[in-house]
Amino acid sequence: MWSAFFPTAKVVGLDVNEECKDVCADNPNIEIRIADATRAPQPELFDIILDEGSHLSGHIVQSYKTHWPRLKPGGFYIIEDLACTRDRDYGIAALAVYRLPVTKTRMALRSTLMKLFDDELRALDRGQSECEFCHFYQELCIIRKRA
Repeated sequence: MWSAFFPTAKVVGLDVNEECKDVCADNPNIEIRIADATRAPQPELFDIILDEGSHLSGHIVQSYKTHWPRLKPGGFYIIEDLACTRDRDYGIAALAVYRLPVTKTRMALRSTLMKLFDDELRALDRGQSECEFCHFYQELCIIRKRA
């Protein structure tokens, strides 16, 4: 899908699952790197970063903190599938998929993500943010880094 949307772009995907490399093998403009997006900052800068990870609130926050510095000024940081952050059953199932103990429920707590948004919006209001804007749509957040 991303190859079709961005046919002239170099698309870099991060995934913890080694088999993901095979999924995009036929797309020369896509490179899949095996890495944990919550802990593995990439060496280059990006025009667009799209969080299409586990959809656990804690992972979204960790990924944002890891990758925001790698976003070029004027670039866009996109977080999608925000509905998952409101779905308790999804959070419990995702904890199991990622083999996180139920004691790690902060990963699934929406308050973790809401604190990040609140902190960013407060800094934006005070003129102390690297964000130019933060727009929310149904199941989607788009943040633009100040140029």
